[in-house]
Amino acid sequence: MLVVIRTPVQIIDYSNVAQVYEVDNVPIGLAIPASLTTRVGNALIQSYEMVFALPDSVTYSKTGMLFGSNLVAKSTDFLSQNP
Repeated sequence: MLVVIRTPVQIIDYSNVAQVYEVDNVPIGLAIPASLTTRVGNALIQSYEMVFALPDSVTYSKTGMLFGSNLVAKSTDFLSQNP
């Protein structure tokens, strides 16, 4: 039953929001778990970034898989503050 019913799925690349892919005929048994996993992951990432990120800082949700390289590139701009 979960393989017979098919649905279209949208894939949104957060590092390039203008690019949205649509895949037709995805089995609902694959689409529902993928959707739930993605929604939970996005909620966790946004919550983490809201609590721990500084204004104008490098965030995973904006840079995607390039987060690590952008973070290393920005690490030379770190300044220490004396309280």
